[in-house]
This record gives sequence, C-alpha cells and structure tokens, in this order.
Amino acid sequence: INKSDSVGSYTKGYDRSFSLFRVQMESAFDISENNIFRMQVWSPIATEVLLKLEGGGNAVEDRKPIADSVWTELVFDFRSKADVTTMTDLLIFFSPGNDMDSSTYYFDNITAGPAPTQQILEDFEDGPRLTWEARNGTFNGVVENPDTTGINKSLNVGSYTKSDMHAFSLFIHEQATPIDLSLLNKASIQIYAPVKSEFILKFEGSGEAKEVRMNIPTANVWREYQMDFSAAADFTTITKIILFFDPGVDSTSDTYLFDNLILLPPDECAGTEPIPGVVDNFECQRNATYDNGWNQISVVDNPDLSTVNSTPKVGQYIKPATQAWAALVADYDNPIDLSTLNVLHAKVWSPVGRRMLFKLEGGASPAKEIFIDMPDSSTWVDFTADFSPYAAENHKKLTIIFAAGTAYDEDVTFYIDEILWTEKANESTILEDFENGGQLAWFPTNSDVANGTFAIMDNPASGSENESASVGAYTRGTNAFSSLTAILNEALDLSEFTQLNLQVWAPEGAEKVTMQLVSAVEGNKDVTRDIETTGAWITLSFDFASSASITDFSQVNLIFDAESDVTGTYFIDNLSLGETTIDPCEGVEADPRIVDDFECQRNATISLGAADLEVSPNPDISTGNNSSIVGKYTEPEGPWAALVYEFDGPIDLTNYNQLNIKIWAPRVVENLFKLEGGTGAPVEVRAEVTAAEEWVNYSIDFSAAAGLGHNKLTLFMNAGVEPTVGEVYYWDDIRWGLAPYENCIINFEGEPFNPTGWTYFANGTYADSTINVVANPMKEGVNTSDMVGEFIESAGIGDNSDGVNKFAGVFLRGETPINFTDPNNMNISMDVLMDHEAMVGLKLENGNTIANMPDNLEAYTTPNEWQTITWNFGSFPNDQFKTISLIFDFDNIPSENKTYYFDNIRVAGTECASTVGIFSIEPVPNFTVTPNPAVEAIRIDAPELMGRIEIYNTTGQQVLSLRERYQSQSEIKVNKMLPGIYYIQAYDMNGKLAGHAKFIKH
Repeated sequence: INKSDSVGSYTKGYDRSFSLFRVQMESAFDISENNIFRMQVWSPIATEVLLKLEGGGNAVEDRKPIADSVWTELVFDFRSKADVTTMTDLLIFFSPGNDMDSSTYYFDNITAGPAPTQQILEDFEDGPRLTWEARNGTFNGVVENPDTTGINKSLNVGSYTKSDMHAFSLFIHEQATPIDLSLLNKASIQIYAPVKSEFILKFEGSGEAKEVRMNIPTANVWREYQMDFSAAADFTTITKIILFFDPGVDSTSDTYLFDNLILLPPDECAGTEPIPGVVDNFECQRNATYDNGWNQISVVDNPDLSTVNSTPKVGQYIKPATQAWAALVADYDNPIDLSTLNVLHAKVWSPVGRRMLFKLEGGASPAKEIFIDMPDSSTWVDFTADFSPYAAENHKKLTIIFAAGTAYDEDVTFYIDEILWTEKANESTILEDFENGGQLAWFPTNSDVANGTFAIMDNPASGSENESASVGAYTRGTNAFSSLTAILNEALDLSEFTQLNLQVWAPEGAEKVTMQLVSAVEGNKDVTRDIETTGAWITLSFDFASSASITDFSQVNLIFDAESDVTGTYFIDNLSLGETTIDPCEGVEADPRIVDDFECQRNATISLGAADLEVSPNPDISTGNNSSIVGKYTEPEGPWAALVYEFDGPIDLTNYNQLNIKIWAPRVVENLFKLEGGTGAPVEVRAEVTAAEEWVNYSIDFSAAAGLGHNKLTLFMNAGVEPTVGEVYYWDDIRWGLAPYENCIINFEGEPFNPTGWTYFANGTYADSTINVVANPMKEGVNTSDMVGEFIESAGIGDNSDGVNKFAGVFLRGETPINFTDPNNMNISMDVLMDHEAMVGLKLENGNTIANMPDNLEAYTTPNEWQTITWNFGSFPNDQFKTISLIFDFDNIPSENKTYYFDNIRVAGTECASTVGIFSIEPVPNFTVTPNPAVEAIRIDAPELMGRIEIYNTTGQQVLSLRERYQSQSEIKVNKMLPGIYYIQAYDMNGKLAGHAKFIKH
C-alpha cells in the first residue's frame, strides 16, 4: 500500500514505556472537519501504535493494533474533539507501554481528512466493481433488475445460482489491498430471493474474520439487510468478501439476485449483542426479521412518552385499509425456542379500543392464538401473552395483528414497542412466614378467647415440605365458628394475582378450612378447601378471582372445621399471594342442558372425530359471541366426516328439545344435525349457514324426537359434499333449550317457568342482586298461584347519588326467545300486586335486529289487589326477543323500601295458572276470618288442624309466625299490629299450604 521512495524512521528508546516522538506545529490543528487521521506504518513486531494531539490543556488520542513486517494504513478517529482549536502537538507512540522494545519503526503519509459517509463496494451499474468468483455454483454476471418498483431502482443487479452439491456454496470476492472497516463497518446489501431462506455475509483476512447470518423472510421482493461489523473495526488484513445463500442446505440450486453492497458508518447500536428473548425494542435490540408487514413497520419517535413506555424510539405500524387481518409477522426461519422464554410481552399504543391477536404459527404444530382485549385507546398498554403451554411445540413465526378482525376504510396507525419473550414464573408474594416474630398481627377473632388461642412457635414438623424455623400455632375455642384473624399491612391487591396459598399442618379429624377476606365495603368473601391429609404439612390454595375487583380487603380470617368437635393444634405457615394454579372448573356442577361450551361445561363424550376438534381462542369476539374460548373444528377428508357427542343415557327432550349452537363458518354451506343411537330411529335436521365469517346462533328443533331414547348427537359441516380439507369452523355453546315461548313464559312454579338470573338495575343497595321467589301473599282474584316474584324497590333521596333512579327495575336475560304466533295479538300480560297506583313498564329487548326499545308503560289501578296488565308490542317486529325488563312505579322514587309482587308473564290470551303435562297445581281454598276488620284478635274458620300460620303486611314483611296446633276458631292476637291490610298463609301438619285469607286491622 506504500509505493513511496522515502519514508520516516524512528527507533524507540529502550527502557521507556512511552518513548516520546513529538511534532510541534506553529498553529493549532483544525480538526473541525478533517478529524480522521491516517498514517502508514511498517512495524517489525505485532504491537500497537498510539497517535495523540494535545495543546492548550486539551488532548485526544487513538490507539490501533498493527501486524508485523507489512505496511499497514492505520486510521485514527479524532471526531470527539472536533470543536477544540488549541491543539498544536502531534505525538506518536510505537508499542506504547512496552519498555523492553527498542525496535525501529517506519512511517509515512500522515494525512487528515473528513469522515467518510459510505463506500460502495458493489452496485453493478457499469459491470461488477468486484472480482466475484463462484467457487461453487454459478455467477451469472450482471442481469437486468426484474423489479424496479420496490426499494431497488437499479437497472442492473448481480445474479448467483447456488450449488446443490454443497451445503455452503462458496461465492467470493478476493483482493490484494485490505478492506478498511475502521470507520465504515455497517454493511448494507439488497437481495431478491426466489424462496424464503437465509444468507451469510462474511469479511475475512489473515487470521481475522467476521460473519453475520440473516434470515430472508420474503420471496420475490427486494429487501435491504443491514449488518453490524463493528467488531471488525480493528481488522487490518480483510481481503475477502464471501456470500453464502441458503447456508447449510446442500439440496437447493436457486438463483439469488443481489445489489448495492455498501459500507456505512456505525450507528449508536454498533457492538450491541442480542439479548436472548428480545424480539424488537426498535432501538438497538432489533432482532426480528419481518415477513408480512415488513413495509408497514418503521422506527419513529415515541408519540406518547409515559410511565408505561418512556423509551424514545418505538415501532410505527400502519394497518392497511380494508384489511381486517393484516399482520406483522416475525419470521424466525427455524423453530422458536420456547423451552424457557415462553411468555410474550409487547407494549402497544392503539387509536382504537380493539382487541389484539398474538399468534404462533408456521411450523409443524397447529397455530396457537391468544386474543387480548385493548382496555384503553390512545395510551400505551403493556400486553402479556402466555404461550408456556405450547413450549414443546414447533412454530417458526410470531404474528401480531392489531385491531384483529376489524377493517377500516383508511389506513390506521398503531405503535408497538418492547416485544420480548420472558420466562414464566409462578410468582408469589409472601404475606406471612412467622420468621423474626412475624409480619402481620395475628389473634383470635375479636380477641375473644372463645375463638381460640394463637402463638408463634418452633416448627414441630420441619422437613422437605416446610423447612421454616417458625410457624403459627392455633387452637380452636368454644365458639362453633372459632376463627383466627390477621390484619394486613396494606389492602390486598388482587388485580394481577388472585390466589392465596397457605401451608397447614392439621390435627387428626380435621376436614376443612375456610379463608375469609374482609372488606368494609363489600363484606366477607369466603373460599373453603378440604384438608385431605392430617399430621403433615400440606399447601392449600384459595382462589378469589371472583372478588378481584374489590380493593379494600384489609383482614384475613381463618375458620378451621366450623361446627365440629375437632381438638388439637393447627399449625400454619407461608401465607402468600400468587398465580392461579387451581383448576378454574373445579367445583363447577355439570348442567345437563349444556352439551359443550368448551370451557367448564363439557358434558358429553366425543366418540368420533375428537382429533378434529380442539379448544381454541375465539377468533371473532363480538356481540354474536363474546366467549373467549370456543371449539375449533377442522374439516377432515370425506363428504360425511362428522363429530359425534355420546351421552351416558337417553337424551331427555321432554321440555328442552331445541338444540342451540353458535357457529362461525368460513362460507355458506349446509350443515346436518342428527340424533341417533339408543332405541329410536335416527332423526335428521338440515340447516344452512345464514352468514359466513361471523357468529350465528342456530336453533334446531328436535321436539319430534322426544321420548325416542337417542343417546348420540352427530354434527356434519357441509354435509354430503366433498370437503375442503383443513377448512376451519368454530363452534360454541352447544346446549339444549326450550322451544320459543308462545304462551306461558314465567310463573315461578318450577322448571321450566321459574328461570334464575333476574338482576336489579338502578336500584340502590339492591342493584346487581336478584329478586326473591316467595309465597303468594294474596291468593285471590286474578292470581291464585302458589309462588310469585317479589320486587323490592329501594328508598332513595332523589338525586341519584345513592344509585337509586326513577327507572329502577329488574331484567331477565334469557336464552329462549318469545315468539308471537298471531300478528294480531302481539301482547304480553302480567299479574301485578302493589300497595298504590303506579305506571308499570315492561320492555322486550335483545332481539335479532332490535337491541332495545322505548319504555312501554301501562297503569296499575287496583292497590292491594292483583291486576292483570297487558302491554302491546304490535308496533315492533316479531324479533324473537330474549330479555324482559320490568320497571315498577316508573318516574317515582320512594322514601322507604317498597315491595311489589308479579307473576304469570305470558302472551296475552294464554294461561300460566296450570302447566299441563309438567305440573299439576291443586287449588288452595280461601279461609274466613272473623271479625274482619279486627282490633284485638281474629279467628280462622278452617276445616282442619293447622301446623303453622304466617301473617304478612302489604310490603311482604312477615309480622307474625305461629308454630303450634291451631284448630278452627282458635284465637290469634293482633292487637299489637299497626292498622292496615294483612295476609294470612295457613299450612297443614305436613307443612303444605292449606289455605289463605285477608283481613283488615283497625
């Protein structure tokens, strides 16, 4: 590299670590722009050279390695002092720090110039710049660019065909002069690949080499790849550039196009080593290679710096218009290692409150999806998707879909950051371990000795199950519900973790322990667990997920074996709050009406097609189906491929004979539903998909199969047609329901006309609770039913601050629609009993096309008497409404609690008093009361002995209960009762309602 005739020579002084060699200038060096110094050096030994500028109290230096016995151009970077104007001295130290060296060094051509911005190694515009040689495969030379519409507008590019006989097909450029990577050590190259694969770019010299392997995630498109070679900045012998396409594969012979191989200055991320698990932080840890969405993702300034995300740079993703499932896909090209790091985190800023989808796919295993709702829009949200259950599976791609399933008319901009994998940890927080005197205050509840005794003592059974030195010791007291209390240091936070764990050593005979969390606002919340082993340490877990929204739990009570005779000491230890490990379906009782909800109610055996059905996240959470978990059915081969649910015995279709199923179908096809097995002939019903790519509830009428004894339900998707193998259908909420209501809807007398789920609204302290079903307080007039619904209207102050509104009411969201069969009779009737005149509202809601309707009010005009009120719905379509809402005394708020009764909700003109074929209700006689009105006492004229008499006021409150043998004309004192109307319920000696009566007290 040095052809000069004359050079400088310097012999280093022996015994001088820094043998000084100085040049002093008359004027200061101007390095404002010319701050890259170059010097050619010949050294007799492999060592270092230090170049330094100083003067005026300032200095800058740079040290470079050098090989022996060869001219080498060294580059010294002084840009850090570009603004200094006082340095006049240039110092050279050969082999600095080596006091044993007295060698002679030669140097030449010391120059200063500006820092280079780039070096084009290859662009093929005027033929190849480099001498490319295909040691394996074929270099096809310069060819015409097949696609100038993308990022590469060049007319000419290079072409190389890989050898199919070499795993590492060698394609190389070699030159005599070393390539300088000291200042320009970020390489950029554009590649157009025919297939998704990988490539290696390598710089190599004499004993020096650095390579970077990159994934090619997309085929038939120009992509630019940038690689960090800053680790080779001090290499001085690099003379080779090597490319390997599809490295490690010896069976492919594809042709790759490449262009614009350029060296660039290193950036602030030079030398960054990838952190395991970090996918992309849009700063220096950019470890993902994007497939789909690569041209929609870019690095931008953080638009919303906050405590959730304070990083300066983030990713900007532009979701294309009209594309509901547009995705950002990180392609690993190889199976993703989730053996340890298997919980995905990502911070997302979304302008819309739509759910996110995180998905693993692209490998040998079926895709795994996790949908997560976006709780807030226009703010950073930190998402966590737990893929640990799939750690052993084979996936090569990580897919992220913003506003999954929602398409927009215009492009929508989202932001994402800190995409990374972390290790799943069963996190827990120790609340009490009893070491060093304990962390909480423990005492028998209310400090009452009748609730027992407590002390901290040495562990009586230290071992592998519990190695603690100290534990708590509790002995029950004389109270049947003896309990132990702990006062928490701060309110219990159940927002993230909801399971409390406690180690227990129980005495012989112990069976259960109840953990009770105490809230001043919400009251006590209890969870009871069985003690399966006594005389040994066991861990009991208590899941309070249903109480996670309560924020003021300040006390824990422990109740051991309530109402028992168990004696002895209970030892406790290591009270902790952590992740839920309890089966969420534990304790759930099977509902015989539900076939499969793909969560906790999976109540039939799949005897055929089980391999084609899997539990899956809901791909389309919507009003049609807001369940998070559904069934995913993948079509196998065969036109009559089916899935069979088999039951232990005959399916009871006496009342519940309508098969309801929610289906998300990829296209409109005909499905077949079949009952078979048992003693009856098969019954088939066909139903066509009414809408594709959305959830639709289908109701299949099997009433004709009642009593035929079938024990199998068979489902055929696209029945009888050669299937599209691999096509996916989603199912949910497969259950047996009632036929649409066409006469009686509710009478409170029993199944199926006494549904649960009534919920108060806008009703103060009663809000979100339910009504009571009580004995009819006045079995006369238009309603002689035994049981009725009781509605309590909460008193209020009138300004709504107490949660009481003028429209306080109750609703029932049912599963069975109301069907008006006569267009001239679209009326609903209901029996009502109140103590004053009022306007009463009945609304039908949750129809097929109408979600809500205006208030529908009618007058109640017969205080203290049952009245049948009828509401007309003729101005609305027969919309198969499933929800009934009731409002009593519309537009008024009482000053004291009021009790009203309602019963026999039915289509007008039909009857609810008797449910023929289901119930047989015997009439209850009216008894005579004398005197009536009464002041001091009354007598009941009854034909038989009575075992119990109950008296109620008009608000439904029981004011008297007599549990003795009463004969006809027995006297009952009423002198202490307030004036008003009272109702009597009389029961026979067997506890059966025998009669009722009404009297007036003066």
